[in-house]
Amino acid sequence: SLPTYDTITLDTTMPDGSVTINGGDGYTQLRDVTLELSSSDNLGSVSLMRVSEDISFDGVVWEAYATTKDYTLSTEDGTKTVFVEFQDDAGNISGTVSDSITYDATAPAANSVAINSDASTTATRDVTLTISSTDDTSGVVLMEISEDASFTDASWELYATSKSFTLSAGDGTKTVYARFEDAAGNISSGVSDAIILDTANPSGSIIVNDNDALTPVRTVTLTLSATDATTEVVEMQIS
Repeated sequence: SLPTYDTITLDTTMPDGSVTINGGDGYTQLRDVTLELSSSDNLGSVSLMRVSEDISFDGVVWEAYATTKDYTLSTEDGTKTVFVEFQDDAGNISGTVSDSITYDATAPAANSVAINSDASTTATRDVTLTISSTDDTSGVVLMEISEDASFTDASWELYATSKSFTLSAGDGTKTVYARFEDAAGNISSGVSDAIILDTANPSGSIIVNDNDALTPVRTVTLTLSATDATTEVVEMQIS
């Protein structure tokens, strides 16, 4: 009789693989992310994978291998690590691969902005802003500064704790607003400070002894008057 036979492929090599979260971004303000997955096997094909934030994969079931997967991170702000294992047709399981991303859904704190160290008045339009914002998870990276509370005329710039700023023209009260953005893209509420811009000199008058033309004594009485359109007159010099 003719011999009969069967064949089988021996595959003892585990597949390799990789995972990338959101294209390699360092931060996300959303829990829903996209995993980019890649795995290959030298003999057969990769058929299964399992995904978890728990490196022990406790309770995680195998699913069909795919090159992308929508995944929802756990709720708390902080660094999230996603672990993945792959399985080939022969049942070999890959080593564990992972990628990390910082999840930050909390806006930075807009602590303060102070004009000229919180001065109440300024005689010049050029002032110095002292700025403070904090973010516990991803850090403050950008800020917007404007005299418009809606920031329509502002542009984002690198966050700094001090900034030279030129107030708009025209004497009166000036309010400067600031808001901040963290590395994950969260934007803070606005914070502000106000200062009175007064660039006009006060006006005044002086009368000696009720406008007498002559005096027989050296000690005289001065009648003084001074006004200022924006702020108060606070000092004088007599000579």
